[in-house]
Amino acid sequence: MSFEELSSQLAADPNNYTLHIQLITALSESDQHGDELRAARESMNKVFPLSEDMWMNWINDEMKRIQSDKEKHKILQLYELAIEDYQSPSVWESYIDFITNNYLSFNKLLDQEDLSELDESSIATAAWIDLDQIRAIYAKSQNIILHHFTQSQSIWELIIAFENKILENIKASGGAPAKKVTRSSKAKKDTNAGDLDAQLSRLRKLYHNRLAIPHQQLEDTFSQYSTFESTYDNANYEKLMKNANGVVKKTRVLTEQFEKLEWQLSELSQNTDGLDHEMEKFAIFERYIDLHKEKFGRRALFERMVMMWCTDPKVWDYYLTFMMMEFKSFTIVTPVLERAIRNYNFSGDIWGHYARAYELANKSRGDFQELHSRGLGEIMKFQNLEEIVKFFFAYCEAIRRLHSEECRTVYRESIELINGSFGGDSFFRLEKSLANLEAYHFKNPDGYREVYDSLLKNHGDRSELWLEYIRLERMNGFIPETRKLYRQAVSRKTDWPEGISESWILFERECGTLDEYYEAYARVRSQMKVVEAWRAKEAAQMEIMQQDFQNVNLHREKRDRKEKKEKHNGSTGERKRVRNEESEESTGKRKKEEAEPMDVDSEKKEEVEITYHIIENSMAGNMIYVKNVPSVVDAPLVRDLFQICGEIVDVLIEGDEANREIFVEFKSAEFVKKAVELFHNQDIFGDGQIVCIQRCKPAKAVWSFDQGEEKNKLYVKNFAQEVDKNTLRTLFGKYGEVKEIRLVSKQRPFAYIDFVDTSAAEKALELNGYELSPGKPLSVAISNPSTKPLKVADMKELIVTNLPASCDELKLRELFEKFGELKGVRILKDNHGKLKGTAFVEFADEESAKQGLSLTGTEIDRRYIGVAISDPNIRGSAKKRQEKARFGSAEPKKEDKRSVTEVKVVVDSQSGFFKPPKPVVHKAPRSVLAAKSRRNPAASNVEKGEINQEKIDTKPKSQDDFRKLMGLK
Repeated sequence: MSFEELSSQLAADPNNYTLHIQLITALSESDQHGDELRAARESMNKVFPLSEDMWMNWINDEMKRIQSDKEKHKILQLYELAIEDYQSPSVWESYIDFITNNYLSFNKLLDQEDLSELDESSIATAAWIDLDQIRAIYAKSQNIILHHFTQSQSIWELIIAFENKILENIKASGGAPAKKVTRSSKAKKDTNAGDLDAQLSRLRKLYHNRLAIPHQQLEDTFSQYSTFESTYDNANYEKLMKNANGVVKKTRVLTEQFEKLEWQLSELSQNTDGLDHEMEKFAIFERYIDLHKEKFGRRALFERMVMMWCTDPKVWDYYLTFMMMEFKSFTIVTPVLERAIRNYNFSGDIWGHYARAYELANKSRGDFQELHSRGLGEIMKFQNLEEIVKFFFAYCEAIRRLHSEECRTVYRESIELINGSFGGDSFFRLEKSLANLEAYHFKNPDGYREVYDSLLKNHGDRSELWLEYIRLERMNGFIPETRKLYRQAVSRKTDWPEGISESWILFERECGTLDEYYEAYARVRSQMKVVEAWRAKEAAQMEIMQQDFQNVNLHREKRDRKEKKEKHNGSTGERKRVRNEESEESTGKRKKEEAEPMDVDSEKKEEVEITYHIIENSMAGNMIYVKNVPSVVDAPLVRDLFQICGEIVDVLIEGDEANREIFVEFKSAEFVKKAVELFHNQDIFGDGQIVCIQRCKPAKAVWSFDQGEEKNKLYVKNFAQEVDKNTLRTLFGKYGEVKEIRLVSKQRPFAYIDFVDTSAAEKALELNGYELSPGKPLSVAISNPSTKPLKVADMKELIVTNLPASCDELKLRELFEKFGELKGVRILKDNHGKLKGTAFVEFADEESAKQGLSLTGTEIDRRYIGVAISDPNIRGSAKKRQEKARFGSAEPKKEDKRSVTEVKVVVDSQSGFFKPPKPVVHKAPRSVLAAKSRRNPAASNVEKGEINQEKIDTKPKSQDDFRKLMGLK
């Protein structure tokens, strides 16, 4: 992709991390795009933090272009930006080395020339950085990076070497103040000048600070300090070293403990396999932080953690909690907050810390509103209710503490937003918090009553809401109101009536009179009888449904065994008659006999009872349609209810409160039948309404093998395995009505998004590069299967899956021959001759094959078979293994063109949708069958399932016999 194309795509999608990397990489490989490369890096740094390597590459490239002191200042700015992203030891070392070398080289130049011969402009140009700036940078490193246990010594040695150079320069000048270098006509002072005592004091302080910090080279530092004192203050050496020993003694204890932890981290770093190692490293860092006593040292450990786990919100939450507790400064905490957001911008915990930091700085209401808009805008991109709730809690709490008169409005706006965007919070966390606020903070009973009355109007079956409401009334001393609530709660059908009953009895024991206690006791006892009756009725209904389900299965098993026995007896006599006719005819051809039609009256009778709901969805065979749904029913409740039937893939709720309908997609059609049998025409939602459940059926029964571009269909890939259909529907639904989503969940999942309108699909292309999952930019494109050569499907050949082990070729022929003439039936087996549960049925014409599709979902020996058109385009890369399985090690003969695509699919009732294939074993080639037939005429009948035990040749075979059998000379 050209620079112009990458730049154009980035202009449309500036948050695409992958495009930024591609553009910078492409420009880095060219020496003629320096300005463009700089602009590309600056553009990426506005949106994302850069890695350590990316910063060093940028800085090194800019150093090659230095021609003036102004450009050196730009290098300083780049170093400052780099250490703001991550506290990298290598970046810090390069930073210190750059400023010290530049300063020392300039002072060496002044020693060689007479200062009186230099004009002020020359001196100002040369002295682009002074000693105050350098020492300010040293002080910044002292707070964080010099606490790095293993990688800080090289930075420290650069600093101490520089200060020793300054000391030597002062000694060389006789200890007198050095000559001042003017930077302007006003002759500013440069603190590189100073007497010997002041510089010695500065070095001594640097050594003392270093000796108080645990680091791996502590003994080397102590030895250097000893040499320093013996050189410059030998008279007080013993006294100075005694004081230093007291500091080092404490540091040694921590150093020994830290060395053990560093060794454990080093061992784990060498083995990076698995999540367990990462969790163990995290646990070591937690012990490390608890062990460290100095807050700057602990902060250095947190900086190491965020370098390792920069996109883990839990690590940032841990770090920010520490910063808010230890530093309590908006100025210090804000840079860490911005870094956290640049790495992970949709964490409710991180944005919650930002709200508390605003509270710490006593920000205005307008500032809070700006933060609310910014945080909500980032989190809502991912439609994550949990993160939204976390942020709202922190935000509302901060508003309550600073601007209490406005907190009611903030709470209600937050609740309305959650109800509008997510259909509400099933735990009612903000509502409960608002009620407590009204009770505790505002002392307003009408406020919390309004909250709970509104909740109980739609969720009167939730016991915890009643108990919370009762708790607030009793806490405020409203005894009659409390008793009234108990009476209402006990009379309602709730999810935990025992809890309410026990609470009422306890309340009357503590607060009620004798009459009130017995009234409560009588009401509870009476109502518990009703509850027991409810439960007994529900249990009886469930037992009846389970018993009916078992009876249906037993009936089917008995019927199938009877039919199998009858057909076996009838077909045996028929085969004997056919073989006698074959022996009389010279051609050896067998007359075609009409197979007896399979008795499927009982199955048809069962299917008539349940009508199909026709929808435009290829996965309809795996779906049920539910109508007469109460408005309070949500997706989690539907999943809890139907999960007893089998694995649920997706739940889609449509319509308004007055006319709600639900589509539930299961993993297989077998679960669909179970759901219909268990819940059809039942009061499954407990509201007294009979619910109608229908199986779904696709409008098109035959799968379409379109090979051209499908402009209303998108192909989407590169997202995490936990992404489900609902997430994709929410993301893509804002561009237009989504007709269908086909999600293939494998190691590398992908999906097809089918829109109703072509224009909606074109608009949704802007999501290409959007990070639905952190670090995984989406790939979104118009579906175009023609980009890969496809084979034409043989519409006369069907694939039959999920066959039981008892199903043989004869049974399949009897099952499919009623739709038309069969050309062949092939049942796949593995290397050990075991049936793989898959077969191919080839008809003489396409119309017969289409009629044969109606058998999908038919039950054979308690297994529901799938029937679909055989697709030769599924995983064709296994062709060589397929041919080898079919022909052995020899190459297939050209005249045998009946190659069978190696397919093993699960085809759901009425759907025709395929899943990825697995290797299969094919029947022997025709050449082998022909040789076998010549040697034993009955062998051809064996392949057709017509076995006559009396005519089978059981004579042992020699090697020559086997060569002839295989058609070899």
